[in-house]
Amino acid sequence: MRVFIVTLAISILFMGCEEDAPISKSEVPFINVLSISPTVIKEFTDSIVIELQYEDGDGDIGWVDADKYALTVHDIRLLKADDYYVPPLAPLDSEVPISGILKVKIKNTFLLGNGGDEITSFQLQITDRAGNVSNPSTTQNVTIKKE
Repeated sequence: MRVFIVTLAISILFMGCEEDAPISKSEVPFINVLSISPTVIKEFTDSIVIELQYEDGDGDIGWVDADKYALTVHDIRLLKADDYYVPPLAPLDSEVPISGILKVKIKNTFLLGNGGDEITSFQLQITDRAGNVSNPSTTQNVTIKKE
């Protein structure tokens, strides 16, 4: 009876464990926008939060120097993207596969025209320390309303 109980307990433990999907061994980062909120904002007032999933086969995303930028966020209404600092996401001088979620906060989004509402989306990319650029990933639309 004791052997049966131990075997049953071990079986239950293994059934509850899910094997994580393997992280890509690619040296080029991969990103995917998971969410953006809110999707309706007041200009100059509300901040936007984007949740971004990332994977990198050698873990060289992010910089120690806060004057170096790893993330670009492009408001599709504008010609130029904004750059964001990302700290190292793995120990320096290590080559380990990493994955996780970054939350990016965008403040002071504004209307470009004179109308009452505008719709935009944001395209994001990450560049690692070796200069490898991730795939672009685009958010769903956000509506910006006049204050």
